[in-house]
Amino acid sequence: MINDFIISGGIYLVTGAASGIGKEVVRLLIASSNKVLAVDRDKVNLGLLNLEMSSDLLSTLHGDITNSQTRDQIINYHDKFDGVVNCAGIIKLIPFKFIKEEMLKEMDRNNYEAPVLLNSSLLKKGKINRGGSIVFLSSIMSIISTQTNAIYTGTKAALAGVTKTIALEVAPLNIRVNSVSPGFVKTPMLEYISQQTELKIAEANHPLGLGEPSDVANAILFLLSNASRWITGTNLIIDGGYCAK
Repeated sequence: MINDFIISGGIYLVTGAASGIGKEVVRLLIASSNKVLAVDRDKVNLGLLNLEMSSDLLSTLHGDITNSQTRDQIINYHDKFDGVVNCAGIIKLIPFKFIKEEMLKEMDRNNYEAPVLLNSSLLKKGKINRGGSIVFLSSIMSIISTQTNAIYTGTKAALAGVTKTIALEVAPLNIRVNSVSPGFVKTPMLEYISQQTELKIAEANHPLGLGEPSDVANAILFLLSNASRWITGTNLIIDGGYCAK
């Protein structure tokens, strides 16, 4: 039914919500009359998000989900969630032979450990409603990598991998768990990458061109909706044809 694609009246958690794909997910959810708890460690952009949305449906939490206190604040949110969208993460381009232990730990802590620990606690405390949906933001780099991307590739591949295990464990609760793997999307993260490497080759590798945050956010909303009720344990590639080459 066409109504299965419509999400309205739910309660959702979005991390990494102040910019890029996370911000677009928040915008779409609010536009469809859903309540959202938006979490980000960027205080300035989180404040701007509040001003732009100007909605009673939006609650914001300034905090870093690598910090257990921030995760506890999310767990103690007064409502249960119908869906969780995990967009928080970092990227650093480092040639493999120059990797240092602290670099590996930082990337792992932000991109893998934090979302895994957060969602584990949410499920343990019963904070996700039956019939709910969890979406992790992986990356096309977990499938087709590039030079200097070893650590990022590893963390995002791990996230896509653990999705399958979580999906099997929570299926009896009718909770679905999926990941999405975007190609190169026009976000602040891509701007950061462009300062370190030439993007013309990457853009040429996308037959449909570089993506917009809405291209990924729309797919995420599909995975949150009842239209995807028979989809779980899947990594959805959203790459403008990158993997088709």
